[in-house]
Amino acid sequence: VFLLTGVAGSGKSTIAQTVAAWCSERGYLGASFFCSRDNRECSDIQMIFPTIAYQLGLFIPEFREKTAEVMRREPHIQTTLVSHQLKCLIVDPLRELPAFPPCAVVIDALDECKDDQATSLIVRALSEHVSDLTPLKIFLTSRPVPNITHGFRSTGLLNATQHIILHEVPPDTTERDIGIFLQKKMADVRERYSLDRSWPSAEQAARLVELSSRLFIYAATVIRFIEDANASDPDGRLRSLLEGKGMSSVSEAVSFYQLDKLYLQVLKSAHPDITRELKLRLKVVLGALVLIRDRLSPNAIDRLMLLKRGMTRTTLTHLQSVVVVPEDDNAVISLIHPSFHDFLTDGDRCHDSDLLINPAIQHRLIAQRCLEIMIGELQMDICNI
Repeated sequence: VFLLTGVAGSGKSTIAQTVAAWCSERGYLGASFFCSRDNRECSDIQMIFPTIAYQLGLFIPEFREKTAEVMRREPHIQTTLVSHQLKCLIVDPLRELPAFPPCAVVIDALDECKDDQATSLIVRALSEHVSDLTPLKIFLTSRPVPNITHGFRSTGLLNATQHIILHEVPPDTTERDIGIFLQKKMADVRERYSLDRSWPSAEQAARLVELSSRLFIYAATVIRFIEDANASDPDGRLRSLLEGKGMSSVSEAVSFYQLDKLYLQVLKSAHPDITRELKLRLKVVLGALVLIRDRLSPNAIDRLMLLKRGMTRTTLTHLQSVVVVPEDDNAVISLIHPSFHDFLTDGDRCHDSDLLINPAIQHRLIAQRCLEIMIGELQMDICNI
């Protein structure tokens, strides 16, 4: 097992995607599962091992035959304990196939799965069977949350694991990588908007790397902000990020200070002269977006929160640096990164009361609307059974 941990925005998912792509190109990727709190199935821990077993079956046909036998014996195995899933769907078939070739299995963002146990159920299951998973080289990423880090230690799985803490990688290495990323992305923006070959200047590029505070999500959000077609002013947006940004030594010591400033600037740029009506609507829409566990579509948020049809899309139009709004009004909206949720709901990070989401108030409002809809629309035999 190879465990990669790091704070939000440090680049774990980017590395996981790169590893998966590299292995896939070489025919070495056995399976992958990218957890996401934005997606019901991708945040369900009971989906992880069945999905991996299915992909391993595509990798090796003989493995597929073994798992098919299990599914015929236990058609409801997807709803059983994850340790049982791992044993029956993966461990037992591997034992029966001693010639199974080595391959990589990538599990990204395990912390985004719904698992409130003191010890992660996935970690516990892996610890019970790690010695029987020899052909599988498991690459796992996560934030350093207690139930996962404690799980690796308390179960002894850490003894069979190579562990790298991403935010402890030497600063010059991380800054170099972020510089390379920004250089490539800025070149794409320069070409798209036919800007001068000298844009951005070396000083501007170096300043962006400095402001990133070694967080890849900062660099990625900067690019989305600068290249936003709704503004169509990459040079102006770049200068707005770099001008007049003095920092105190205390603020510099706060790990998310620059990322929080960027999120605040994106929000302020989208709505520079916010009215009382817009402020209330923005809190309602963003509150529903960040606090409801299962992501909703623009139409669903409009209906749930008693907004005129199309108001959710209108409210989020200029926020596509941080929110992914689909063209289809019935497709779900998602955040570009979980750290945006953390920023909006933490008063120590979001210092603008016009934008701060109070979870208690917002949850109460959402619960009230859900109850009103159920009272108004539920009826006997609603499915006509």
